[in-house]
Amino acid sequence: MTVALLLLLAASPLTPLEPLVGKQWVASAVLPDGQEMRSRTMWSWGRGKRCVRMRQFVLGKQGEVQRYETILYTDSATKRIVYRVFAGAGELSRGTVEFPKDGVLLEQPARDSFPAMRTLYAVRDDGICTTRISFRGAKGWTERVVTKSRRMALTPAKKLKLDGGVNPLAPIAKLTEANGWSWSLHERLLHGHLPDDGEVFVSFNARSGEILFVEIPADGEIREGSVTVVGKQRLEFAVAGKWRRVVTLADKGAHATWTERKDGDTWKRVEPAEKK
Repeated sequence: MTVALLLLLAASPLTPLEPLVGKQWVASAVLPDGQEMRSRTMWSWGRGKRCVRMRQFVLGKQGEVQRYETILYTDSATKRIVYRVFAGAGELSRGTVEFPKDGVLLEQPARDSFPAMRTLYAVRDDGICTTRISFRGAKGWTERVVTKSRRMALTPAKKLKLDGGVNPLAPIAKLTEANGWSWSLHERLLHGHLPDDGEVFVSFNARSGEILFVEIPADGEIREGSVTVVGKQRLEFAVAGKWRRVVTLADKGAHATWTERKDGDTWKRVEPAEKK
């Protein structure tokens, strides 16, 4: 790895998350009925440290279920670090990330019938991570949940099946046959690497069933838009009226990818640069 690349990674706005990244954080809690609940949280870097993935699992006697997946990245417009939370029911929420002296703070505004929420992660010198969850009510912020977890190596448990009807992402499942694409969240979240070194996450709107994506490119602006299935072998990742990426599916995976950018009323095809 070159010195220039090392300096680039070190300069990432997400560097304060470094103490949380790596291996797995394992926590244990006793439920009101006396049963023990174990969970594990995995923090990992995306390409070039341009994003961080946080995956949360609940462990049971028969196996485990992934409950949530969160991605943290720098918003192109505001330059703030933001996050998005996904679950088996699609995208759940969005929020902002701050780095106070005592750790990493995730905050999301109130949404529908769910109150505003803060989650603070703080790693102590002894290697224990304390997670504090607070909700905002009429009297301000109130801490409701405190858990402690330890970083450790843990062999993943058997993955249990997730109940719940037809998968909205089934029409694009063939992408998993392409190099660099894989399922997460029990096949309710699709993660992919693109030819121009971009990274993309594909989810859906639970109410409308619309397939949605967020792309974190190697350089340039973050793209958010929708995925349209055109026939049996063509997918269009599009930002309304401005940009689209076309993927042609072969018998095995995606064999052609290019972008098209709008110039006035004309769409111009742009081939991705070849890697050196």
